[in-house]
Amino acid sequence: MIAKKYLLLVLILIIGCEPDDICIEGSTGTSELIIIFHDINNPDDRKEIQNLNVVGSINQNDFESLFFTASDSITLPLRKFSSSTNYRFILNNDNNMIIDELTIFYTPKDIFINRACGFKTIFEELNVSNSNNWIKNIVILNNTLSSNNNANIRILH
Repeated sequence: MIAKKYLLLVLILIIGCEPDDICIEGSTGTSELIIIFHDINNPDDRKEIQNLNVVGSINQNDFESLFFTASDSITLPLRKFSSSTNYRFILNNDNNMIIDELTIFYTPKDIFINRACGFKTIFEELNVSNSNNWIKNIVILNNTLSSNNNANIRILH
């Protein structure tokens, strides 16, 4: 009789438990734009870029500056509450500054992940315009930004 009461108590405790509100790593957060750099003369070959400074507007009053000494790819955040983000790509070569202005257009969409993780923003219909100084061509590889797994934009220089 006592064993049945303990069994009933354990069963009630197990049924009454809720799953933990733990957000699994990798399923959280809004993804960033992944840009890879390629050689304009050999479009299939990646080309490392030296001394790149990227300045972007976080909101109307604040700017963020990112500096990359040598890289063939970068990640950049997009503004969640806007339909575009502006960046200045400043190439510093031999005391020469060459600036390209990039405007990334998109449609932000909030998606509910779960109670623990909350919402994340995905960006659809990616499109880019630039001022064509040192950046010769831009190719959209994936026009929906929903994860950090694949590159979205290829810049040829």
